[in-house]
Amino acid sequence: MIQIIKLVNLAAAFFLETAMIISFGYFGYQYPQTMLMKYVLMIGFPLIATILWGFLAAPKSKYRLQKIPRTIFALTLFGAAIFLLNSTGKTLLAAVFAILVVINQLLLFIL
Repeated sequence: MIQIIKLVNLAAAFFLETAMIISFGYFGYQYPQTMLMKYVLMIGFPLIATILWGFLAAPKSKYRLQKIPRTIFALTLFGAAIFLLNSTGKTLLAAVFAILVVINQLLLFIL
């Protein structure tokens, strides 16, 4: 039973990480400045987040952080995504995303 919970939680983690990257891009798309700035942020934010995640949190990374620093790093990136999502006016979506992230990260930390 624990193995099934672990597998489901790992799949949820993947989808939440994907949603995090999408929310960074969505914020860049909604950014109310010039078109150039909009596209720089729309591409740049997700790219930076993906690179950081790949180096510091990916399972097969040579530079992967230990368990506690990795959890703090993940919560920081997720928190930034939630904040940016909320700032675009998607408050309910940001709240649901935050709840799912906290549950997922707790289960990842425990299991």
